[in-house]
Amino acid sequence: MISASLSMLPAAIINGFMYGAIYALVALGLTLIYGVLHIINFAHGAMLMLALYAAFFLFHLFNIDPYVSILIVTPCAGIFGYMIYRYGIGPLAKGKDQNILLITLGLSIIIENGALFFFSG
Repeated sequence: MISASLSMLPAAIINGFMYGAIYALVALGLTLIYGVLHIINFAHGAMLMLALYAAFFLFHLFNIDPYVSILIVTPCAGIFGYMIYRYGIGPLAKGKDQNILLITLGLSIIIENGALFFFSG
């Protein structure tokens, strides 16, 4: 019994480092957005979810290695985030923090419910 759990230890450690890296990148993104643009983005987690679903489908539909899919998904997610800022947050917020919070919260709800509609059984 102990040998079975010891054989799983390296995989568990690697998974822990990978989850930690994802959380660190999300925290870095939130900090960067707030530090530079002074925007609290409630849709940040929902956009991460979309990027992870895109990587999942690239792997399962096109057999693209997950590490290679990071190179594909990351620029696409960046472009998506820029489009949201350029055409959603920028014109609609008019510099008010309340409007930015409501726009990003509404966008988060829309993205999460869209994912729930399309990806749940």
